[in-house]
Amino acid sequence: MEFDKESGRVLRCGVWEKDALIRIEKEFESEDVMIEYDITRGCNRSALDCYPVYEGGYVFDEERCECVRDGEGCEIDASTGVAVREGRWERGELVDSVDLVNGWYVNTDTINPFAWGLSKHDECELANGVETTTELLIPSNCRNDPLETRFDVREWKNLNRIAIGDDCFGFVEEVKVIGAEELKSMVIGKRSFTKWKNGFGNNPSRHFCLQDCPSLMELKMGNYSFSDYSRFRVENLTSLEVLEVGDWNNKSWCFYWADLELRSVFASPL
Repeated sequence: MEFDKESGRVLRCGVWEKDALIRIEKEFESEDVMIEYDITRGCNRSALDCYPVYEGGYVFDEERCECVRDGEGCEIDASTGVAVREGRWERGELVDSVDLVNGWYVNTDTINPFAWGLSKHDECELANGVETTTELLIPSNCRNDPLETRFDVREWKNLNRIAIGDDCFGFVEEVKVIGAEELKSMVIGKRSFTKWKNGFGNNPSRHFCLQDCPSLMELKMGNYSFSDYSRFRVENLTSLEVLEVGDWNNKSWCFYWADLELRSVFASPL
């Protein structure tokens, strides 16, 4: 194991040879999140060589002398990078789970998911369509198809919540959330909407536009998300109370090179 010198927090588990790391088996994003890699593929000496098979909670098992899965997490297909199962673990044992189909809670093979640039998803009843969908929930490690280049929810008139996990929509060039009058919350995890998972870039064709959402109260995004976007436009969000872009305590690189436009934003004080 390798530990942080200042905090003592474990950073990664792996195999070392003559003080050189030759294989990464597990990495720890924080005290709450562990990423477990497939040790049968590649050399696993760097993040580029690693293929995640699990991301989620963990605990140190003293009997085994290792960190094991614990709490909520998801299993990932190492060959595709798509989540295949969400579950709950107790000290390494799976106690509850739900299988995912192509990263979704339901089978979307029978519909045309990109008629509007984004797949439909309703946690309760997908068949109701965009007219009645109120929540758009995307698990981590999903929607990373190179053909998926647009995220546009203008047809989703009744959305009140958008929640996107980590490492999603890596190839999306344009994000448009416009005129969603019922939308109250938009939360995006880490390393989503970017090709630079642990750094920053400057792609002039990548734009983010959020406007005319009068009910929106919170907008949050995790570290490295949108780290290669060149434009960040937020306009007419008159109820906005919380705007969090990255983590103040860590390097986040969100919209690092982007032009920032804020117009008619934040709720008026009482």
